[in-house]
Amino acid sequence: MKELLEQYPDLRRVYQQKFYFILVDEFQDTSKIQFDWLKLLLRPKNNDEKANCFMAVADDDQSIYSFRGAKAAENVEAYLKTMELDRNNSKHVIKLEQNYRSTDTVLRAANAVIANNKARLGKSLWTDMKNGERISLCQMEDNISEAKYVVDVIREFKQQNSTIPYSQIAILYRTNAQSRSFESSL
Repeated sequence: MKELLEQYPDLRRVYQQKFYFILVDEFQDTSKIQFDWLKLLLRPKNNDEKANCFMAVADDDQSIYSFRGAKAAENVEAYLKTMELDRNNSKHVIKLEQNYRSTDTVLRAANAVIANNKARLGKSLWTDMKNGERISLCQMEDNISEAKYVVDVIREFKQQNSTIPYSQIAILYRTNAQSRSFESSL
């Protein structure tokens, strides 16, 4: 698609006129080719027509697609440069710093890990949710040991909290292949 839009200006204009509002969520995970394609959809500023309204929602702390070419901080900086925006201007960049999901305990731990990311654009995360459960770190020898440990923790939790149904408990894992050891342990 990118090559078609580059080679055929008339086709490019059709799409530039078709999409007035362009919103990209999880922008930090776009690859260079995706970003180049998006830029082709933008109407030139020197054109007599109104420019597109382009909005990107991004969190450089949450990039998970670096393996396919996404570079969170570089993507956000490239977006700001392309759109001629000032990252310090609150009209251009709105930082969403309040966390509604996590306790202060979890947020402090996350901030400690994220602080090591030198490419980070920076923000001051905070929450109204105080304290919370302690965070524990357990290192297991293999997937089977890990799954057995997690299932034991769930069973212990259920003994102490019998009113909470199993349907309210979830096991999150990074890859689908990991599900097998958890399924066997359950």
